[in-house]
Amino acid sequence: MADLLQARYTKHLRTQAKTAAAATADNLACPFCDVRIFQQDDQLFDHVNLEHPSKVLEAGLNPQGGTALFRKILREEALHRV
Repeated sequence: MADLLQARYTKHLRTQAKTAAAATADNLACPFCDVRIFQQDDQLFDHVNLEHPSKVLEAGLNPQGGTALFRKILREEALHRV
């Protein structure tokens, strides 16, 4: 009986650790402020365009002209912040 409980407990802990790691791996922190964390690229993109347009231009990025490249750079910067 103790072995069965130990096996279930161990399995639960392993599953819990994998789930927690997967949840934090996809968090995207805004590279321009310390306040916001997003789970999707689109949410981060919209936030940056609305809240930080001057900082984006100061960084030399063009969100309108190269949207795919801008989103890629934005995602990379956000993942490095978390």
